[in-house]
Amino acid sequence: MIGQNQYSQNREYDEKEVTIRSDEYKTVRETQRKILKACLAGGILARMAGRNVTHVRDMLLSFENEFSIRLSPGTIYPVVYSLEKRGNIQRLAVGSKNVYIITARGRDYLQSLQQNSSLFHLMLSKILKA
Repeated sequence: MIGQNQYSQNREYDEKEVTIRSDEYKTVRETQRKILKACLAGGILARMAGRNVTHVRDMLLSFENEFSIRLSPGTIYPVVYSLEKRGNIQRLAVGSKNVYIITARGRDYLQSLQQNSSLFHLMLSKILKA
């Protein structure tokens, strides 16, 4: 009986540990998603800063050509809509297509990201050290 009771206690501990690790994994994945989304937003603004107007197709091609990253429209549109909602970019209807321009607020946000990128890199490297 002692062996069975010990097994039950270990099993309960293992199940709790699995739940905790699962929650930690979800937290890590959510953090990664937020970081990638912020990086993508910064990349979109940086690409737009040098152009008068930008179409989403142009953004996709820019990431593919510059970084060999093939993004789907389903990845980039939520970020574009978020940037638009926050006033960092503005949508203009040109014929049947939507194009986007960076706003003054977007330029300020991009400048802030650029100024803080080295601080972010330093902080991230310290966090990831064993």
